[in-house]
Amino acid sequence: SVVLVVPTVEEGEFFFSQLQRGITQRTHLLDGNRGIRALRHAYAQLQESPDPVLVIATVQYAFFTRGDIGTIIVERARSFAYRSRFRPYLDARHALTVYARQSLCRLITADTLIRTEDALLLRDNRAIPFEEHRPKRLEFPGTLKTIPMKNDADGTLSFTLFSPITLETIEKTRSAGGRAFLFCARRGLAPLVVCADCGSILRCPRSGSPLALQRIFRNGVEERWLVSSVSGYKRKADELCPQCGSWRLQPRGIGIQQVYDELVTRLGSQDIILFDHHTASTRKKASALIDAFNHKKKTILLGTALALPYLHTLVDFSAVVNMDALRAIPSWRQQEESLGILLTLREKTEGYVFIQTRSENDDVIRYAKNGTIDAYYTDELAVRKQFAYPPYFTFIHLTWQKQPDDMLGSVIAETFAPFDIAIYGGAPPAENSLGYGLIRVPSADWPQDALVDALRSLPPSVRIIINPDRIV
Repeated sequence: SVVLVVPTVEEGEFFFSQLQRGITQRTHLLDGNRGIRALRHAYAQLQESPDPVLVIATVQYAFFTRGDIGTIIVERARSFAYRSRFRPYLDARHALTVYARQSLCRLITADTLIRTEDALLLRDNRAIPFEEHRPKRLEFPGTLKTIPMKNDADGTLSFTLFSPITLETIEKTRSAGGRAFLFCARRGLAPLVVCADCGSILRCPRSGSPLALQRIFRNGVEERWLVSSVSGYKRKADELCPQCGSWRLQPRGIGIQQVYDELVTRLGSQDIILFDHHTASTRKKASALIDAFNHKKKTILLGTALALPYLHTLVDFSAVVNMDALRAIPSWRQQEESLGILLTLREKTEGYVFIQTRSENDDVIRYAKNGTIDAYYTDELAVRKQFAYPPYFTFIHLTWQKQPDDMLGSVIAETFAPFDIAIYGGAPPAENSLGYGLIRVPSADWPQDALVDALRSLPPSVRIIINPDRIV
């Protein structure tokens, strides 16, 4: 039997519709979209069926007992969805690796761009490629093209979200009856808000993280909220600066709602679909948006990374609205994630993929344009080894709520001093901001009994994550 593990319900439904043909009675789908009765029936069939089966499951349903499982496939293995957002913050990819090893079955990790950790396993001969001859250069239907968003020809600086050639290509695509997808890296109207008088950044009182400005509609009335993606804190948008009392609060950065407003101003609102965490807050809403996009010509889909798993058919044109915003996301994996997104856009596009950027072309764009992923892994592994990052080192990341005296932080610093812990905290003015601790351990030396015992001595209020995707 084969178990295909997928990161989202949408991908599970898609694979089930494609792979069950001809083997319907032997194909089972396990995901959170099924009711309890349907899940019980599926589990009963799995236990009773003597024939080999194909099981397509999301992460929480991927672990079950059946004696004939020969292969486990982890699809889109780079997805953040494999990391649990709740205690114990389990990485399902690691759990599936242990499960496959104990069950003596084959484990396959698959993605357009595999994780750098998996690439190192291949290079160290601790894993083998699924295909005997792995290409060093990937070929995709989409052609990547960089669109510089710099000063005008006369030297003056003018800001615009869309270059003339991008708007022209969108119009040509629509005139030909085609569909376009525009990718935006940030949610809301703006990723942060700054006071123009004192320069203060509006921050979350719990975590000290910058507050993003977002717009929602309730009963047809627009409301603006300041939201922290770190702590979940939110409040209605301030009218005055909490530091100096100034009313000159200005949004900074580019969010998808701002891009949508500009797009409507330029092209009109007809056949422009916004796909973000507000409009696609449930799978039902997301499916309705994608159906509207797929079944009507001349449409534009403006979406975040949330939309990518729903794009199952090729689009005629796609563009990254602001590559600089994608680069600025604070994650040590962002180089890998940016390249993965660009390659995914090339994979899902028949024509051109435009990258609008105000920076010079960097290595990520070059790798994506040429498809030279082998060169990317060589460079990325060298950088990670130099700066003691995974997969050469293991991160043990601690997070706690700081109090005015921060006694807990002092205890953590003293307890983990032998392990060279780095202590850092949330930005002011948050009085009870979050405190962070980072321990780096050579991967060959993890786990260590003494360090594990020290971690177990911490109170439940301290969050412990091994190799988190973000450390700030």
